[in-house]
Amino acid sequence: MADTPARAPTISHEDEKRLQAQLGNAQNQQATYVLNETNEKRTYQDGAFLPTSTLYFKNCNNCEYIIDSMSTKVLIESCNNVSITINQKVVTGLVDIWKCENVSFETAVKVGTLQVDMCKGVKTVYKKKDDMVTIVWAGVESLDISLLDTGDQLSTGFSKMKEENQALNLKEDVDQFIVRHLNNKIECELIVRLSNGFPTTEREASAFDKRQEENLRKLASDAGITLGKKKGPKKPGQNEPCHCGSGKKYKKCHFNLDV
Repeated sequence: MADTPARAPTISHEDEKRLQAQLGNAQNQQATYVLNETNEKRTYQDGAFLPTSTLYFKNCNNCEYIIDSMSTKVLIESCNNVSITINQKVVTGLVDIWKCENVSFETAVKVGTLQVDMCKGVKTVYKKKDDMVTIVWAGVESLDISLLDTGDQLSTGFSKMKEENQALNLKEDVDQFIVRHLNNKIECELIVRLSNGFPTTEREASAFDKRQEENLRKLASDAGITLGKKKGPKKPGQNEPCHCGSGKKYKKCHFNLDV
């Protein structure tokens, strides 16, 4: 496999504007572009680019890349049959895979958020459980996740989540999901929006409500006040917004789950 220094190929004005929007306004950030490559095998050795660089892979086909140099972010767009291995720190912990097919992503370092959108056939391998913090995905088919140190695995995707949650009327271009290691296994949950727009999951929202009630009862008890048992919330009408805050009609969301 060739050891090739970072290159700076040309990039369209449209792609550059979108990339700059992703980079933000920090003036010290730079970009290393890997564009329109086919049948390439390359290792980026330590120091191949500045640690402030964002790596941007686009329109690459049948390629293998090993990244042994520190970077700020990694963006992978419109690539097919591509393997990318990260062995050095990603400063922001952000990796974005978008509109790709048959991509293999392996990391030996912690990735805070792996964002996967509008893809088909994505395999992610983490050498250690602690290297996987969150995976947020939408519009993805065939997402496979493996943790080498624990042996935990999960295969998910939109069709599978829709089949498992038929009462929720999931939409591929709207709904997002989050994957984390919880309760000694990899779990995938639907992201819901609270009334204030805050993203969470049904499990976390219920746990938060329970903690609030317990804290209130403790404060009341310390003050010598006895609270009655809290009544459950009034169920909305079938055509009213669901109580979970998803914005969907109750009959197409939690209606069947509340029966």
